Amino acid sequence: MNLEGRFKALLASLGPFIDASFLQKWWKLVSESYGEGQSRHYHTLQHLSNMFELLDKVQAGLNDERRYQILALSIFFHDVVYDPRRKDNELRSNDVFRQFAAEARLEGHVSDRVCLYIEATILHAIPEHASEDGDLRMFLDFDLAILGMSSEMYDMYVLQIRQEYSHIADEAYLAGRAAVLRAFLARETLFFGQEMQEAYEEQARMNIKGEIKVLEGKIPIIG
Repeated sequence: MNLEGRFKALLASLGPFIDASFLQKWWKLVSESYGEGQSRHYHTLQHLSNMFELLDKVQAGLNDERRYQILALSIFFHDVVYDPRRKDNELRSNDVFRQFAAEARLEGHVSDRVCLYIEATILHAIPEHASEDGDLRMFLDFDLAILGMSSEMYDMYVLQIRQEYSHIADEAYLAGRAAVLRAFLARETLFFGQEMQEAYEEQARMNIKGEIKVLEGKIPIIG
């Protein structure tokens, strides 16, 4: 199922207040937001597709439609606002989601969980009060799965991120990016779930270490 079909099926499952005009209105907002070509090169609809591929693999084990809805809504809305020049994108994305939730008349615990998940992407860490939330762990792992993909896919991701931050001069970008990557390497694990650790942790650390070497000028940048 393509993203539009997936989005509309998800919304249609949320309750009786969803009609065709509502579906169209919100799909237009989501698709156009992720399709902002000037500011987005990685945080696009393709990023959402990649996350849903991972969600599909575990969906059968969720055993609760609400769990799937919360995860799927979090995926669709977590980067709905994305401006590399700003530092409040997650909070602004939550504002958009709150507007959606009000119009869709979502149950409070559903909208609160989605907002929690979106806010957790600020630091990509599990808040202490949500330490037992396995679905939040999955969501954050899905969002960073690119770190553990093949070196070719990772290299493309690196290029796309640099394009998103093209407004930052090289020297500042290299230093800032390297600091972010070193902080990730300092974590005990990059991924929270055991299955994701087993599948992606080793490759992710190799990818990150390789990028740091490039950033530090220890190996030449080709191309």
